[in-house]
Amino acid sequence: MAVLKLDEGKCTGCGICQLACSAVKEGVFNPEIACVQIHSGYGKDGLTVSGEFCDMCLKCVETCPTEAISVVDGVLSFDKESCTECGLCEDVCPHGVIHMSPSRKVMICDQCGECLAWCPHEAIYKEKVAV
Repeated sequence: MAVLKLDEGKCTGCGICQLACSAVKEGVFNPEIACVQIHSGYGKDGLTVSGEFCDMCLKCVETCPTEAISVVDGVLSFDKESCTECGLCEDVCPHGVIHMSPSRKVMICDQCGECLAWCPHEAIYKEKVAV
């Protein structure tokens, strides 16, 4: 299985990946509700960038009381019909990439790759991991 990663040396913090993610998942361009989170800022040493992506730790899967989150073919799968919107998955996500959208829909990174596809600097890539 592969997870998304960020090459911080290539990333400019432009946020296009977050815009693509929110547009695909929620139909609006809003980086605050994106499943991928990029943090950037300038300090005395110049630009610093970091990214938060799902690393398939599976804490959300283990915590979901209705089994609305599962792994299917190596990818997180979300069954919105089974979800009670309890927020436990959001609480246990160590990277803050699971949250409730403004339309009260649980937003979970499913490694769809839209953020990767839209990154103009090819700073996002997939890396194989063992789960």
